[in-house]
Amino acid sequence: MSQSEFIKLFSVNSNEYYSIANYFIQNGFNVVTYSDRVSISITGSYYQFSESFNTKFGLISAGSSYIAPVSQVHYSGPYINDISNIVGLNNEFRAK
Repeated sequence: MSQSEFIKLFSVNSNEYYSIANYFIQNGFNVVTYSDRVSISITGSYYQFSESFNTKFGLISAGSSYIAPVSQVHYSGPYINDISNIVGLNNEFRAK
């Protein structure tokens, strides 16, 4: 399957994709977009994530300690119905 066939079958349209990316840029995040328009990578501060996802974070101790959400994550930005998953809201696997 070619990349263009994949995009046609599995990706949101470019207007929707970049509207979601711009939402995070406007909220101060660093944003990385991908040509397949399937995912967006964002980095930011604890405060940005807490405010943008309306959730609280805490220190989790399970063998090692890491910061992760301790309440339900809520996304209320654009195209909410096109977002199927939010992952990685922790620093458990941060490079040392």
